[in-house]
Amino acid sequence: MRIGMFSDSYTPYISGVVRSIQTLRQGMERAGHEVYVFGPRYPAALGGPGDPQEESRVVRFPSVAAPLYPQFRIPVPRQSRVREAVARLGLDILHTHTPFVMGRMALDAARMLNRPLCFTFHTRYDVYLRHYAPGAGSVLAPALNAYVRRFCNACQLVIAPTRAIAREVAALGVQAPIEVVPTGIPVGRFAGVDPTERMRVRCQLGFASQDVVLLYTGRLSREKNLPLLLQAFRLLAAERPAARLVLVGDGPLRESMERAVAAWGLSGRVRLPGAVPPERIAAFYRAADVYVFPSVTETQGLVVIEAMAAGLPVVAVASEVSHEVVAAGEAGLVVADEAAELAAACRRLVDDPALRARMGRAAQQAAQAYDSDVILARILKLYQELLAETRRRPAAVP
Repeated sequence: MRIGMFSDSYTPYISGVVRSIQTLRQGMERAGHEVYVFGPRYPAALGGPGDPQEESRVVRFPSVAAPLYPQFRIPVPRQSRVREAVARLGLDILHTHTPFVMGRMALDAARMLNRPLCFTFHTRYDVYLRHYAPGAGSVLAPALNAYVRRFCNACQLVIAPTRAIAREVAALGVQAPIEVVPTGIPVGRFAGVDPTERMRVRCQLGFASQDVVLLYTGRLSREKNLPLLLQAFRLLAAERPAARLVLVGDGPLRESMERAVAAWGLSGRVRLPGAVPPERIAAFYRAADVYVFPSVTETQGLVVIEAMAAGLPVVAVASEVSHEVVAAGEAGLVVADEAAELAAACRRLVDDPALRARMGRAAQQAAQAYDSDVILARILKLYQELLAETRRRPAAVP
């Protein structure tokens, strides 16, 4: 098959959506399929253009910097160019990972060229709106939800990464078929223990072997609930001298978090190393003892699955998604959205190496269900079903 992936972000930008597309693309190409990614062009200052071989199957479009966060680019494509590229490349199926700019382009091409279109619901858009526009979010959310509902209903299939998100999508009034298919990860890349690598990363961070390292990976942004994590660690640090915290990632909150760490006298115990290339992230998981995830806005939490695959017990703030993914009490602890509760759960794991080990083993076992090869087979089966259905329906008249 020839598959087109559409996204409002792609490499060199780092995010869960980008990594999910990369993992899916790599698996499909290993299986003999051709995959083309349609996304924004990035200026050299942000790392673009990338490797020529990688870029040979990426269709880039002009972009502009997003307000307040210039690292994120908003694509500005010409509809005719997208349609021409889909036809020229002979794409069999279109898979969008956004309902917005590139999603609209995919929808137009699918209609005009009689291609099946599926959409993966990666983001809780109304929740993000309330975080980034707290004053207007409650007013604009109904209109946003109505738009997302119409977009979903224009697709032949909507993929939800968890059962909790499938319920939310259905509650929006989506009538299109909804399938629950998690985003996969290459589980083997994160599994295994390398004591030398573990100590190397700890030394780079300035941490000792006896320190108990708590880890967060992801964007440093408002919707990730990171102020709560810092507040919880402040409480924990006052009681447990061996506790350390590493926040891997970048984003608009990084500077304010660095200032808070310094103001609270935690500079010797908290590290913010910035964004880490995907090929290096596994080393940080192996250097840690506990994974902490405060976000309640996730549709799955890809980084949580990565941490579990690395054998880390998880402490997560309660949401329907975290309860579903973490399997509370087995692979980790799920707690209320309060600093004291989060600190208490972290304290429990800091104090109990045997509990960390037991939950880490359970986490690693649970992560096997998310292996990218398992997920790839499910996605390809859905593609085949969509193709068969599309061939039975008449093409649209341009």
